[in-house]
Amino acid sequence: MKLFSLTTSVGVALALLGTASEVISTPLFIPTRQQQVDGAARIISSNPLLVKHCKAYLKANKYQDKLTTVTTTATVTATSTPAATTLTATETATTTTTTTVSVTPSLFYPNNAPPGETYAARRRDLEPRGAKYVVPVPAPLKPWASIIFDACVKAVYPPPRPTSTVTSTVTVSTTLAAATVTTTTTTTSTQTATTTTVVGGLQSASPPPPAKAGDVVSYFRVEGTDRTIYEGYVSTSGKDITTPSGGTHRCDGTNNNANSFPSGTFTTLINDAPLDFDGSYSNQFSDFFITSIGGLAQTGSKFWGVLRNGVFTNAGGCQEQVYPNANDEAMWLYDAFQSNKALLRASLVSSSALFTAGQGFVDVQVDQRSPNGGSSSPAGSATIGGVTTNGDGRASIPVPSTPGYYAFKATRGNDGRSNSVLIYVVGATA
Repeated sequence: MKLFSLTTSVGVALALLGTASEVISTPLFIPTRQQQVDGAARIISSNPLLVKHCKAYLKANKYQDKLTTVTTTATVTATSTPAATTLTATETATTTTTTTVSVTPSLFYPNNAPPGETYAARRRDLEPRGAKYVVPVPAPLKPWASIIFDACVKAVYPPPRPTSTVTSTVTVSTTLAAATVTTTTTTTSTQTATTTTVVGGLQSASPPPPAKAGDVVSYFRVEGTDRTIYEGYVSTSGKDITTPSGGTHRCDGTNNNANSFPSGTFTTLINDAPLDFDGSYSNQFSDFFITSIGGLAQTGSKFWGVLRNGVFTNAGGCQEQVYPNANDEAMWLYDAFQSNKALLRASLVSSSALFTAGQGFVDVQVDQRSPNGGSSSPAGSATIGGVTTNGDGRASIPVPSTPGYYAFKATRGNDGRSNSVLIYVVGATA
């Protein structure tokens, strides 16, 4: 084996030396590596003995093993929401893409390496290095080993040479869920609507935008003894407030150092509703003491109280700020400090606020809670829409026979009146 290998290497090396003499045209010309390979390959191709030696050399170095076809398969599954479409059932669409890449087995060019084999690994495995290698090469010829190998490849396997093929198959499955198409039929009819009048803009599904930059919006209620003075959304901001009894003073939440930044307050809500009001001013607390709203003035035993979400606040109206996007309810309540006074809250139980005139019932729930805080409980014996709630706080109000908007509020003795439950009644269609 050593004799054969030596003969092979020497023979090819001689061809390489012949190549050098072939390409050198001037004493200063130094052939490139590729020129050496190309020249040696031409000489080897013209000499059957050298071709035989090269074949043996390549076989000993397992050149054919480098031509193994490598196949890689990957599967990707994705679920996506389809664009607007109508499907009768769930459908699966599968797309298969096959990509073939030819890899030229040039042993010493890393960019053309067969899959999984690096340039360094090929040089380490195929460049002779004594007895550790399949084909030992005498030390003087070692510098030429890689050139000899590539020259043999080019001579024995001229283009088109065998190539390694890497095949990558990617399967993409997209599952389209059946889309639900809703058909809406709109019926237009002429009706005469009777609207129940309530002061202020009643609560809607979502608050309106602020009236101007810097304003904040809050749902606002002012509840008197026997009537609702105001109920609806108000856009407000911190500002100077003037009352007949208190004069003009700043009212923006920074009063008495209650907050570090200015904003609309529970007192500016009264001003911006707008409602007539009065109040004296306390220099000690930097706040107004509200004495009258909407013409309803305090007495020696009945006073105005300020509440957030049905609970007394810890500070006065100019210190209590309206929080942006908080969905809070700000309230001023008359005779707020009466002993054992409860505050009522009503909510719609029916699945929709739209009803047909004279058909069915409006189901509501009325609860009660102390303005000092604590948990809520059902409010029995309260009146709402002319119906008295049962022990569970439930009432079923007959749907009015006349189309229009209706606002139902619960009352019970001296307890605080509830918020409005709004419904809309339409006429029966033919």
